[in-house]
This record gives sequence, C-alpha cells and structure tokens, in this order.
Amino acid sequence: MKQINAVKGVRRLADTNIKARPYREGDEKSIIDLFNRVFDSSMTLEEWEWKYKKNPAVTAPADWITVLEKDGRIVGHFASMPFDVKYKNKTVKSGQAIDTMLDPTEKMGIKFLYELYKCHLAANTRPLFGFGFPNEKAYLIGKKFLGYQNLGEFVQLFKRFSLRSAVKRRFPNIPSFMLNIIHRLSRKFFSLSVKEDNRYLTEEANDFDDRINVLWDKAKERFGITVIRNKDYLNWRYKDKGFKIFLAKQGEEIHGYILLRIGVRDDAKVGYIVDIFSRKDATDALLARALKVFIEHDVDFALCGLVKGDVMEKDLLVAGFRRHKDVKPLQIACVLTSDGIDRNYIMKATNWHLSYGEVDGF
Repeated sequence: MKQINAVKGVRRLADTNIKARPYREGDEKSIIDLFNRVFDSSMTLEEWEWKYKKNPAVTAPADWITVLEKDGRIVGHFASMPFDVKYKNKTVKSGQAIDTMLDPTEKMGIKFLYELYKCHLAANTRPLFGFGFPNEKAYLIGKKFLGYQNLGEFVQLFKRFSLRSAVKRRFPNIPSFMLNIIHRLSRKFFSLSVKEDNRYLTEEANDFDDRINVLWDKAKERFGITVIRNKDYLNWRYKDKGFKIFLAKQGEEIHGYILLRIGVRDDAKVGYIVDIFSRKDATDALLARALKVFIEHDVDFALCGLVKGDVMEKDLLVAGFRRHKDVKPLQIACVLTSDGIDRNYIMKATNWHLSYGEVDGF
C-alpha cells in the first residue's frame, strides 16, 4: 500500500484518514487506555514508564513506539522493547515486539498492522534483529506479514517435588487427609535427590551491585547471543518486583546468580527459575539452593525455561529436571532487520541464552 505525505516522521496512509507517527510525549494515557480495552487488562502509568522510559536500553521512547492516529485518537500501536545484547563479541541493539494492538471498534485489518509495522521499521533506531515468543496465531500472522522466522523452541524443563498436584488432577474427589499424606511422603522422597554444593556461599540479596558487572565480563563468553546481564539491566528488570535473588559467592566475589519466583499454575504451587547466569563451576550450587528454597516453600514442581540446546540445559538435566509432555515449549521467533549480521549465526538456536526473564509479561 503506497504511503504519502511523509513529513517529520508522520505518514498518512493512502486512501484513509489514518496516519502513522512516532510516539510523542503525552501519548501514554491514550496508549494505556487502548491497551486496557484491547487486552481487557489494567496496565498502569507506572508499568508503562518502567517498560518504555526507565528501560536502560532506551534513550528516546519515540525510537521504539509507533502509533496510528485517527482524528486525534490513537487507534493502533506497535512497540519494541529494546535490549542491549551480546552478539558474538559486540554489543548491539535487539528488540522484542510487544503490545501490538489495533482498536477493534475501527474495524482495522491486517493491512493496517502491516503498514504500522513498516512505519515502525522506519523509526530512528532499528535493531539488527528482533526476537519474541508469539503464540501460534500471532506467529502465523508474523510469518506472513512481518518477516518472522522460526528460531527454535524455548523448552520448559520440569522437576517434581510432590505427587500432590498429579494425584489431585487424576482423582479430583480424593479426601484431603489422604492427599496430605501423599504430599508429605512424596515430598520427603523427592527431596532426597537434592545434593548441596558447599564450595560456594549462596546468599539472598535485594539487588545487584558493581560486582555483577565483573561476573558478566568473566562469564559472558559461555554464550554467543544473550541480553547483557549487567547491574543496570538486572536491577531494572528484577529489583523490587517480587523475585527472590540468590548469589553464589567465594569471599566477596560473585560467581553466579539465580532468580526465583513462586506462583500457582492449574491449582499447583510452582517454583520458577526465572533467570540463571553463572560461571560454569557455580551452576550446581545455585541450582541446589533454588531446589532447597522450593522445598521450603512447599512447591509441587519447578520449571526453568531455556532455549533448547542451551549450554546450561545439561546442568538442569543433571539436577533432575526433564522435559514433560504436559509442559509445552514456547516457539521463538526471530526477525532479521539488517544485512549487517551473520544470518547463519543468528538462526542457530544453540548460540542463544534466553530465560523466562525475557518473556514479555512473565
């Protein structure tokens, strides 16, 4: 579809009175209102600012947000959440498409989404590549119109700590006293598989300090492509967000960290390993501490998400994690937006290290 009147970043779409333009200061209220209507949600201004203004990879929100405007109203939105990423031995910008939406009352179709995406790519900052975790429907649309390519699977490795949830799912009318007995006995059995590693002190922390930058510099070569896990990023992403932070230390030197969250999934209590990053020798100690925490918090099972073939997957398997037929992997989509990259390197999934922390909405 031809575009006309491209002036100062504003593009009026042919044959419509709708124009695409970069974000402007003050748009956030309309964007939030549209988001909450489209997704039946309750995003707050604080959450929006955290995503798009406080993100350490952002210099100007207008570089990462494009809107469709009709009669002064925002009726469409395409945004990328930027990340500073290690790509081979370079630091580059990558982006994850999030909060893509069209006002349903305007009856806009895929052609508007396509035009919105093209205008977004013409923004001031274009990442070398993008990635994300679309559902099946979004992936098919993205593949047809937005250049999505299948990078591989983000597997969710599983470790059980109790038979409680499995028995309850199979026998929903089981008396509670019997379920409690099964839970206590099975938890004791599964806890025997947790082996502690006393080479490291693993202590809980509230945030990350400059020592984490030293860890990043020493451990980053384990991975070809990954979000740069420095102090600024980790504090922005996890500090005061309800996650448990544990550090593996020898003296005052940090050899690794692990981030945990406990939640509920299908009436089961679940322990999530949200992120793990370490020097190779510290991984076992961090996993042992995580499993101990999950046992103390009475979880039914634990999950850890990694790209299939991640170098850390072997450590999880040794710790007793496995793939479970009822815990489906997520598909990873990749979009190449520049010719200045090694396509074969980008599209080799085992070069990537991603965690639940990079999954939007987790």
